[in-house]
Amino acid sequence: MAWRPNEQFIEGVLDNTQNGRVTGWMKFAGMDEKVKFDLKGNFHRDIRGAKVRLRGDGESANAEEAAKYMEDFSVLQKGKAGDMTAGLPPVDYSSTPYWEWYSQENGRCVIELEPEQVELLTQPIPACESDPIDRNQQAENMAEFLSGMKLLPKEVCEQLPPLYAQDGKGGKAIAYVKFFAPDTGSWTWWITEAGPVTDAQGHVIDYQMFGLVQGHCKELGYVSLNELEEVRGPMGLPVERDLYFEPKPLAEIAPELFACGDEETQS
Repeated sequence: MAWRPNEQFIEGVLDNTQNGRVTGWMKFAGMDEKVKFDLKGNFHRDIRGAKVRLRGDGESANAEEAAKYMEDFSVLQKGKAGDMTAGLPPVDYSSTPYWEWYSQENGRCVIELEPEQVELLTQPIPACESDPIDRNQQAENMAEFLSGMKLLPKEVCEQLPPLYAQDGKGGKAIAYVKFFAPDTGSWTWWITEAGPVTDAQGHVIDYQMFGLVQGHCKELGYVSLNELEEVRGPMGLPVERDLYFEPKPLAEIAPELFACGDEETQS
């Protein structure tokens, strides 16, 4: 679900001294230019209002592999700050350093560090003078990210029937979306149904999908949108949506599974 350049991260400085804004830069293995930040939002109150230096282990990363992973990473990360904390008291989110942001170009990004890899360059605002990060706002950031992802944009999501709507149709069930892993040559998902997954407050945090999966074999099963977003093939390429796929019955995609007319169910 997130872009996680932990192994490639070398160093950086993030600045929240201006309320409501996070700026700075990061350096990654595999990229010649520094990545600049211009985000709306604040750090968690353990370091709110401070400037911090971050250090990673990216100097030891394999240069070729790092370049492949970071190939499409924008040199300007503009968007919204997510949960950004050094893990210091008061702990409102994580007891270890966690740096999350929502980029207009790269979606949700996360870097996780150890406490000794974070240095305060300026003093934060006293925690007693700040309120915790609004969890509803963070949930909305996540929902906005999920609805805007290229794998399942809003217009495609609305086309999919709800879960169990095609239960019992077997080969007559219609697949509306096709996903594939471009550098595996085999893994493919044809999705017939989908439904939102919500948190305790009713915010959408994921989508559960059902359909036909081709991996080591072809079979019916479930997969979540978050899981597909995490998948990377041998060359580090993410899963893609087939933009030219036209809805069709599962029997046309895998006639060998429905040759006898047996009705497959979502068991």
